[in-house]
Amino acid sequence: MKNRFSILPFAGLMLASLLPCSLFAEQEKERYDFIEQSFRAEQSHAKYYYYGWMTIYGVNAAYSFYDAGTTKNTVNHIVGGVSGTQALIGMIGLALSPLPATDAYDTLHAMPGESDVEQTERLRRAEELLRKSAEVEREGRSWIMHAANFVVAAGGAAVIRYSYGDRINRAGGSAVEQANINFWSSFLVGELQLFTQPTRSIDSLKEYEQSYGVTSVSVAPCVTSDGAGVAFIMHF
Repeated sequence: MKNRFSILPFAGLMLASLLPCSLFAEQEKERYDFIEQSFRAEQSHAKYYYYGWMTIYGVNAAYSFYDAGTTKNTVNHIVGGVSGTQALIGMIGLALSPLPATDAYDTLHAMPGESDVEQTERLRRAEELLRKSAEVEREGRSWIMHAANFVVAAGGAAVIRYSYGDRINRAGGSAVEQANINFWSSFLVGELQLFTQPTRSIDSLKEYEQSYGVTSVSVAPCVTSDGAGVAFIMHF
């Protein structure tokens, strides 16, 4: 059979009010198109966010470590090492939680969709990516991430103030001042990163589930070129 869903022919069965099975295929295509267009609209923002912040943290880490390793100023040496470590933590955090929306559209667009089986698999993959993308974006905006940002900023400031405070003061600097500068610069940059993260997938998933339903299986009669049949329709 070339129909979208599993079809069971009924020999000699005539139903008065059967729908064409192609109608269910159209509904499946509509669902796929919704997800694909959602990812297409979000892709630019996701790429600018992800690769932009990876670049910012990378440049910051490289410069801070370079400065810490080449300067003869004790204060800059200490502060540069701490700041570089904080920037490196930011890079690692992004690397461990990549945004699916950065390449989801390209992934789906490259998938074959000629046959019924290919189209069904493409829809399954699209729904999987949408759920994963929404999950990552929710986690990225959660209070846990704001708390983690505070811990990184406060931790760096504490190291400067309490672990290296005496060395900084003896070198003519102010440990308290350097700790305050480190905390606020690190904390505010981290918050800016969190608040610029894309969230479109969260709204798209909510709209998708409201429009097309959540996981369920239903059976509906339909008409094929071979006669009457039954379509097993899966809603995700």
